[in-house]
Amino acid sequence: MQYAFYRNGQNIQNFNSNSFYVIQSIKLKDSGNYSCIAKVDGIIKRSKMFYIEVNKWITAPHIWTSADEKIVGDHLNIYCKTSSSTWYADQYFAFYKDGENIRNFSRSDQYEVPFSQVEDSGNYSCEVKIPSRNETKRSKEVYVHIQGPMIRGYENSAFNQNITWLVLSGCILLVSLLSFIP
Repeated sequence: MQYAFYRNGQNIQNFNSNSFYVIQSIKLKDSGNYSCIAKVDGIIKRSKMFYIEVNKWITAPHIWTSADEKIVGDHLNIYCKTSSSTWYADQYFAFYKDGENIRNFSRSDQYEVPFSQVEDSGNYSCEVKIPSRNETKRSKEVYVHIQGPMIRGYENSAFNQNITWLVLSGCILLVSLLSFIP
C-alpha cells in the first residue's frame, strides 16, 4: 500500500509506504486542510479533509510587582509569567528597565531589588524565550515609582513638611551658633 499527503490541495508527501506524515518543526504556516490518498493494486481511496490549526505557543508574558509604588529601602520583586498551558524546560526570562537590559536571560522569572533606591523608578518589562520553540515574547511595560525617604503613613503631608522644616531650622540654628564660637 502507498500513501500520499496533501495540505490545502497541494501535495506535501509523495506516494510511499509511510502511512503517516511528520512535520519536524511545526510553524504557523503549517495550519490548513489535510488529507491523504491510499493506493493499492490500482485502487485509490481519498480520506476526508480535516483542518489542523497551529497556534502560537504563548501570548506575551505578563509583568507585575507586589506594588507599583515603593519607598526607598523597600524590597522590590518584579515577576514575569507566561500564559502557556505547557511548561517548557528551556524557558528563560530577561528583564528590562526603560528599554535597557538589566538582567540577561536566566531560568528565574523574578527580578529582585533588595534595597530599592529612587533611581530604580522606571518602566519595567520582561521577555521570555523558549529556544526549542524558537520563540521570544516581550511583555508590556509596567511603571514602578520609588519615593524618596518618608515617614510611612505621612507621605505628602503637612507632618512631613513640618519635620523637614524643623530639621532645616535646627541646622540653621546650629550653623548660627557655631559662627559665634571663637
